[in-house]
Amino acid sequence: MSMHVSLGFAQLSDADLIQFALGVVKGLTGNGVFSSPPVTVAQLDGSQKAFAAALVAAHAGGPAQMAFKEQAREVLIGQLRQDALYVEENAGGDEAKALSTGYLVYTAGYHPQSQLGKTFIQAIRNEMSGQLLVRLQPETNAFGYEGEISLDSGQTWQLLGTFPQARRLVVPHLTPGITYTLRFRAAGGSTGHGDWCDPVSHMAM
Repeated sequence: MSMHVSLGFAQLSDADLIQFALGVVKGLTGNGVFSSPPVTVAQLDGSQKAFAAALVAAHAGGPAQMAFKEQAREVLIGQLRQDALYVEENAGGDEAKALSTGYLVYTAGYHPQSQLGKTFIQAIRNEMSGQLLVRLQPETNAFGYEGEISLDSGQTWQLLGTFPQARRLVVPHLTPGITYTLRFRAAGGSTGHGDWCDPVSHMAM
């Protein structure tokens, strides 16, 4: 089985993302194994502080402050992803080394006879304006869930990305008043993925 650094931090709440980023800053500071990340510790720390400040301003501000907060969040997530890939590439499959950075890990590569079934969407609800919260039926031996989104009732699809767990999938950056169609499939197993679930449509608020 191979070790991977989880990118699930992108689904964290704003407050939890700040705490996660603080943990990574602490884990990478003075870490001799990962001494040259593409985003330096100072840069990551600065982005974390900028996001924290933008979050405070958004609570007391209006749409402009909220948009600035979302932009700062995306910058921070993007930088965390860059360093996550660096950690994965340089950990040499050593889970303890990877965990020392503050990132979380998972192992992929299951029994060669394992085959994933078809998952299904248990619920979709509006998390906040412009976001949908999706809950899937978990699949044994899945290490994540691939998602696609459609604006034309499933005639064409766009990739959403891979989510680390089934119970809470946040789909962001949606336009209120627009109905979106979503589908997901489990990733892993002997075939690489299961079947797509039946599509479900929901209007963003």
